[in-house]
Amino acid sequence: GKGKAVDAAENKSLTAVLFYAQAVEADLAGQKTTARDFAQNALKNDPAFIPAALLLGRHYLAHNDKAKARKTLEAIWKNAPHPDVADLFLDLEPMETASEKFRRVEKFCDLNKDHRHSLHFLAKISLMTEHWADCKKALTKVQAKGEASQETFHLLARLEILQKQDDHAAELQIERAEQAPADPTWKCLKCETTLAKFAARCPHCQEFGKVIWQGS
Repeated sequence: GKGKAVDAAENKSLTAVLFYAQAVEADLAGQKTTARDFAQNALKNDPAFIPAALLLGRHYLAHNDKAKARKTLEAIWKNAPHPDVADLFLDLEPMETASEKFRRVEKFCDLNKDHRHSLHFLAKISLMTEHWADCKKALTKVQAKGEASQETFHLLARLEILQKQDDHAAELQIERAEQAPADPTWKCLKCETTLAKFAARCPHCQEFGKVIWQGS
């Protein structure tokens, strides 16, 4: 029944973390193909496992296989958007124009368009490319969903400065940011320690496979 399904999902998730840990070791040892294979196996077990997608995306990018890198990042974005995935997606096309960047990111965010990370990513790129209305629309949507965090208000503050040079309005948004919920982070489910980056084993309580991204 339901318990068995939960156990099976948990086993797949733990297997994914185990494959990822092996991928990281292989990568550090310079065994790039082995690292790639382990990362692929991690994603087969858990298609929403962000660290494996990042490792695989970076591997493809380092080997100039942009198409596979893009496919990997698009697949994880549909399942589990994350700011590091957004950053890597930007790295795919360092030479593009502002309008190309906006169009590419808009299309990418459409893969999971109501997710907070999609809306923040679109807002950030809208600021960068001077699409003020798109920025405002995305951030308004985050607020309407009740998912505004500190980043939401920092982006709104930048919009006030860049679009209107309105320091006073920007200061008000920064004050709101200080009162807002913290941005999502990696967190251990066992000891509740927050971590700056993913770890297969929690460095605080040593539990394996319990660190999750809270922004899902």
